[in-house]
Amino acid sequence: MLKIGLSVLALAGLFAVAPLPKSFRKVIPFQQATITLDPNTSYQTIVGWEAVAQAGQISEINSVTNRSNVSPAFLNYKDQLFDAAVNDLGLNRIRLELRSGLENSVDYGERYTKGQITYNEWKVHRYEIINDNDDPQMINPDGFKFFELDFNIENVVIPFRQRLAARGEKLYLNLNYVDFADTAFEHRNAAEEYAEFILATFLHMRDKYGFTPDAVEIVLEPDNTPWRGTHIGNCMVATGNRLRAHGFNPDFVAPSCTNMFNSLPYFDQMIQIPGVTEFIAEVSYHRYGGASNTALQSFASRGAQYKIDTSHLEFIGATQHDLHADLTIANNSSWQQFALAFPLDNDDGSVYYVINESNPNNPTVTLGSRAKLLRQYFKFIRYGALRIKATSSSDTFDPAAFVNTDGKFVVVVKTSGGGNITLQGLPAGTYGVKFTTPSQYDIDTADITIAAGQALNTSIPRDGVITIYGKSAANVVSVDASSYARASSPGQIEAAFGVGFPADANVTALATTTPLPTKLSNVSVRLNDILAPLFFVGVGGAQGSGAFQINYQVPYQLQPGLAKLEVLNNDVVVTTGYVIVGSVAPGVFTATATGKGQAVAVNQDFSLNGDPAQTPTAKPEARGRIVTLFANGPGGQFVNPANGQALMPASGAPIPASPIHATASAPIVTIGGMPATVTFSGLTPGLVGLWQLNVMIPANAPVGNAVPVEIKLNRKIANQTTIAVN
Repeated sequence: MLKIGLSVLALAGLFAVAPLPKSFRKVIPFQQATITLDPNTSYQTIVGWEAVAQAGQISEINSVTNRSNVSPAFLNYKDQLFDAAVNDLGLNRIRLELRSGLENSVDYGERYTKGQITYNEWKVHRYEIINDNDDPQMINPDGFKFFELDFNIENVVIPFRQRLAARGEKLYLNLNYVDFADTAFEHRNAAEEYAEFILATFLHMRDKYGFTPDAVEIVLEPDNTPWRGTHIGNCMVATGNRLRAHGFNPDFVAPSCTNMFNSLPYFDQMIQIPGVTEFIAEVSYHRYGGASNTALQSFASRGAQYKIDTSHLEFIGATQHDLHADLTIANNSSWQQFALAFPLDNDDGSVYYVINESNPNNPTVTLGSRAKLLRQYFKFIRYGALRIKATSSSDTFDPAAFVNTDGKFVVVVKTSGGGNITLQGLPAGTYGVKFTTPSQYDIDTADITIAAGQALNTSIPRDGVITIYGKSAANVVSVDASSYARASSPGQIEAAFGVGFPADANVTALATTTPLPTKLSNVSVRLNDILAPLFFVGVGGAQGSGAFQINYQVPYQLQPGLAKLEVLNNDVVVTTGYVIVGSVAPGVFTATATGKGQAVAVNQDFSLNGDPAQTPTAKPEARGRIVTLFANGPGGQFVNPANGQALMPASGAPIPASPIHATASAPIVTIGGMPATVTFSGLTPGLVGLWQLNVMIPANAPVGNAVPVEIKLNRKIANQTTIAVN
């Protein structure tokens, strides 16, 4: 055996020096794979592609130089960086770090940023907690120094928000507490003090910037600190209650352990604390220390068990392989590599963008090599996208399929080699095809148009990632009839517009009886083969720009997931689209029928609420009295409050006066930023599908003719509207 082994080694060495002639080389043929989509099976909904709010604006300079940490080149590249990150890479979620040392009477962050102290001097104090006072229920404003936080908000967060708003999207801001010090006073052992710190931060951001975080990530990498799961749980409950009492209702994220395998034990400890399940929205992990499919499957199981999202929120050097596994095995809704950008001498995988500051007056911004492959996912899969089942006939091609809220399909295929792909199950339309390999970046192939039932054929030359994405407008656009957002849930009142609808104005009809009919003027709507009750068919209003419009109710028996929407004329399908159906999709009806401005609401004396200068018959309501809001999208789960019995309304039928159909989950409502008591939340008796909320105006609510109202139900926030308060 030894002689044979040596002979093999000798031959291998010979061939390394003298390659075989081409005629003797083994040619590895392209693989052939068929990928099949199954829209009837769906998984997670995408929330965001995250980066740490580090763009080189503050650089942690090594102890050798001890120079000021403000980048002189930042102003010269920031616009290019943020434009690329939002509009090209597709990031929409930011981790804003909140250092424990900001609870301090001295602002060391300001001193360091301004070059008044060295990096080492700042490093000593940045996690050092100096308690603002001895009373966690009373905030001492002089005990919190937010210069560093503000610097990052103003230089990273706000530019991100502005660019996403220009795209019609929203930044998801994740406030992440960081504590890498073992000091005499620790927030982990004083949950109410931790809650005070987070509340002080929310109040500061609201008052200074007019917005607050969407989420609180309780602590970064607790397994590198004395923090344990019980500490996390206690701090989450204390903070959730404290914030809610002040009108703030963020998501909560935990445990974000450094080692993936520590996150589940931490989570299981945390979840035992009473009240945690009321606040936790994401179970999170990092990939340092390795990963396994078994662990990823366990995260998916925990998410399903507690009806929360899963997220991977840091791994320096993460690749498309990590992202793909996190999406398809752990069912991640959010994902992060690490920092947005940083001045580096080489691309070490720690940032999405590498900054070259060798010429500060003309710095360069380069997308990292790993980020080039991540971009194949981020750019095309957007907030609210629903993952559906996709299978492959070859292990060489690993697919992940999504449907965006606009009904367009996106299929991302991670490949370990080159080959030809036949993709089955796409709806008719025109598709773009783009691939990136280790040697080729952002390669476009010719658009492909397919008919209904036709397969799409494409190819990639070698290992990499190929993305097939819908480019043509959806045949049907279905929107919430209250907010006009692309949102839907069982029982929801929807308005559909599209191409291929019956164009004859003579078909216009309004339902005049209940239960609502499933056919009006020979027009009908099917969702996953279930006929929908119809309110109206014909030429619509402002939202339809005079186009044919169908107002319908999503059947209560329709399960959340992806629904195929078919419009029929004389029982023949004339157009087809897809609608993402969530468990809830709250929206408030407005007086302008635009989803903005004055809510459709009545005062306690049944008069119309509003500004009398705009509507003479309307008037404000006084603080301490009840205002009734009319909304949409509470979902399909209701209970009889008298006995707790679950109720299933009949689609298209008016809700009976008895039993009362109360929402199974209680909404959270604020008026003017103040928490408001909801005295009733449920379906309006005598009407079809209308959600009614009776809300007491807080005694400390601001007065005016346009006081903001916010409604949150099961993590979903309705369109912000206003009421009149005096």
